[in-house]
Amino acid sequence: MMNILIVDGSALVCERLIKMLSELKNIKIISQARNTLEAIQVRKKINPDVVILDIRLPDGSGFDVLQDIKKSSVRTVVIILTNFTYPIYQRKCMELGAKFFFNKSTDFDKIPEILKQLIRDSETGKSACLNKRLETVNTKKKKISIWQSQQEK
Repeated sequence: MMNILIVDGSALVCERLIKMLSELKNIKIISQARNTLEAIQVRKKINPDVVILDIRLPDGSGFDVLQDIKKSSVRTVVIILTNFTYPIYQRKCMELGAKFFFNKSTDFDKIPEILKQLIRDSETGKSACLNKRLETVNTKKKKISIWQSQQEK
């Protein structure tokens, strides 16, 4: 069973994630947090397998939560889900240990697939999903999300 912590200041986003993820097997949403302080306290208490984290929070930022996770838990997978998809934010999140970086507006529906892959990887002892990272490529018309294996580089 994969334990999930959702950290987002929006109750609507949390509700949408919970509804979407409740349909998945082997997923348990064990808690939610609406701000930075609550997220850090809850994470320390429950030690989730996965944290779905927004960058902008009412009392601080997801960067603070990422730094706390990086200091104390190497096994927690962090998925950034934000509307603030600036390249500098993406780089900083990856440097702080986030494994995935998604745009709430366009990539929301990718979260279940990532979690399914993480479950499959944990069952087989592989970490193929974690050896990939999301890169955003700017085109003239829109941003395109591309998966690239770090091994393929």
